[in-house]
Amino acid sequence: YKLKTYTSNPGTCSTNYADYTLTSPQTISSHLWLCGAAKDLVGNTGFSSPVEFTVDKEKPASEITSPLAGSTQTSDFLVSVTDTDTGGSGLDVCYYRTYDSSQGYTRSWTIRTCNSSQLITVGSTADCRTIGGTCTVYVYSYDNAGNQSDINLRSFEIKIITCNVSVPKTGLVNQWIEINISGSQGAIVEVRFASDLIGEPTDSWTNWYDWNISSDDWDASSKIMKWSFAETGNYEVWAEISDGTETASCYDIITIFECYPGQEDTCISGQGCSHIITCKPDGTWPACPEDEC
Repeated sequence: YKLKTYTSNPGTCSTNYADYTLTSPQTISSHLWLCGAAKDLVGNTGFSSPVEFTVDKEKPASEITSPLAGSTQTSDFLVSVTDTDTGGSGLDVCYYRTYDSSQGYTRSWTIRTCNSSQLITVGSTADCRTIGGTCTVYVYSYDNAGNQSDINLRSFEIKIITCNVSVPKTGLVNQWIEINISGSQGAIVEVRFASDLIGEPTDSWTNWYDWNISSDDWDASSKIMKWSFAETGNYEVWAEISDGTETASCYDIITIFECYPGQEDTCISGQGCSHIITCKPDGTWPACPEDEC
């Protein structure tokens, strides 16, 4: 049994047994077409059809294309990866893993879908765990010839905006209180306010105020908003901040009285008499005495 190779497709194999000079087996290390010929003991010959062999020695390539390296991520995000194979055998399988700057590798090599976006999670037990830290995503691939790509990586800053608000414990009807607002992580760009009694923000928010520009009752330099209430009661004072992509909201509780217990004021009775009255322990004013002056 003898073999013959061609560097291009011969269409049909030679029927001249003398053309077959290679013995079997042969190592194929490049793109070739292979023909075989056999001869029996009485000189009868037979010839095969050409068989194409493709040898792929080229490594595939895997590259993270988005988000931008060093960009800030505040929640679960998609990492887009481009995988290519120029050797001809085609992509076989693709992998990724993640590394947290404080906790090390948070995911071992895991199969991902080639040429697609992979979800990277953010949270205390997720892929990216350290708020204010760095999270690195690694990718690589194999082709069908067993060639492995180089490892490609990209790092991201992990930040979650947080909201803090404080108000006085008590206040008076129709008198200004100051809402102190602060936030951390991310570049805060705007803030808005609301008040309610139901334990969650409502849709009755103010318009957004620029975080760095004062307007109306918003003082951007001190991060204080002036606010007042028309009725007595317990209120939640809400603030919401935004970095342009993500938002965070928070609230503090205030009790609004008509007056502070023990506070004195002057009232005029129906008869035109002037009286000094003292605020009651429940934070309300007593009725103005009705008597003759």
